[in-house]
Amino acid sequence: MPQPKKKPAQQGLDGQPRTIEVEDQINDLFASLFSQPSGTAVLNYLRSITIEMVAGPEVTDAQLRHLEGQRYLVGLISRRINAGVRKRGQVNADTPTVLKEPKDAAE
Repeated sequence: MPQPKKKPAQQGLDGQPRTIEVEDQINDLFASLFSQPSGTAVLNYLRSITIEMVAGPEVTDAQLRHLEGQRYLVGLISRRINAGVRKRGQVNADTPTVLKEPKDAAE
């Protein structure tokens, strides 16, 4: 019997191979969850303790690595939200401004 063809995987936003359909589904879930007022508040909180946090000269190498890992996750959440919103075509005046890419994400 012939084997069913597998859909080709692509590298997702998190570096994991997934089909486009699965990536779209994940991004849609993030956009749905964080478009609610409670989701926006949670994302604002996470950004305040990670991306907007400034580490002083007393921070250790381990502490800085930990903070950078947290920042990566919050950035990934923001990128998935943005991808889901773009896919839906929901970029409008009602879209929370928190969905913008963090300034340091391009670094």
